[in-house]
Amino acid sequence: MWLTVVSMILSLYVGFAISRNRLCALAAASDALTRTNLSLYAGFGLVIGAATFVVMPLTLAYSPWFTLPHAVIVTGPILFGAAVAGSGVFVNGACPMGTLMRLGMGELQFLFTLVGLAVGFVVLDTTHFLPAVTAVSGQAEVPLAARIAGLAAGGYLYWISDRYLARRPSDQHRLLRIMMPVLGVVGALLFCLSPHPSYGDAIHQLVAPAPATLASRIGKGLVGGAAIFGALLVAFINGSFVLRWPPLAGFIRCVLGGFVMAVGSKLMGAGGEELVLTGAPSGAATSVLCLAIMFMTIFGLVGLSQLVTSSKAA
Repeated sequence: MWLTVVSMILSLYVGFAISRNRLCALAAASDALTRTNLSLYAGFGLVIGAATFVVMPLTLAYSPWFTLPHAVIVTGPILFGAAVAGSGVFVNGACPMGTLMRLGMGELQFLFTLVGLAVGFVVLDTTHFLPAVTAVSGQAEVPLAARIAGLAAGGYLYWISDRYLARRPSDQHRLLRIMMPVLGVVGALLFCLSPHPSYGDAIHQLVAPAPATLASRIGKGLVGGAAIFGALLVAFINGSFVLRWPPLAGFIRCVLGGFVMAVGSKLMGAGGEELVLTGAPSGAATSVLCLAIMFMTIFGLVGLSQLVTSSKAA
């Protein structure tokens, strides 16, 4: 019971920090391409860098309180899954983190992202269309020297990200420098204390054909729901919560985007939040590659979309 309560508190902050700082891979790509602003990418760098100093030491010491999934060998289907997940983010209009923010602002169409995720997991779990893959984040049999190098890489990523934001002394950039490192630490602890704690994981367990205890389902639902509540809290504090009822096309896009993200998640064996908060920080090569492919896919599709839009306008 205490673990569920602690996980809910950590998840609440995760949702709050993501929503307060607009942390979304799609928004980061859009800002970079339209305004040459890399602030959100720097925010991701701070999160991953800070999380490294939580996850990497945990891979060196066994503790019954923490769970770190084992890394897997890099394979084509797993890397393809990362590209599929990135495509789902583009279709959806927000990454899993950005979906939290948009839900918190009252954009009802993103409720249907959750529907798309549920449908995707049901179809994939019942048809066994995709091969089973173990989680791509977590501990691998890596020499101590490689782990030290991973810590150094995480520290360097943190440093260059912080320096980028420090050269832009606005309130938003100062907030990123404060909240993103805390998000990295809190999020890493959440994912290590409570395996698969995201709202997407809660949906997957809810619709999974394998039986799960009612207590387990409720616990996952509470932890995943706490992140959504954290996002809502930001909107209520800022007075930005406004219910928006989009056209039918918006709902269809979100269902399709959620479905495609579910396919990518199943192929990879992990969701985007897990890659950011424990996968890449653990130094697992598969996680780092998957995260890079996801980001590059999103960036490429956003760039292509803007190119098509500008050519039509011309």
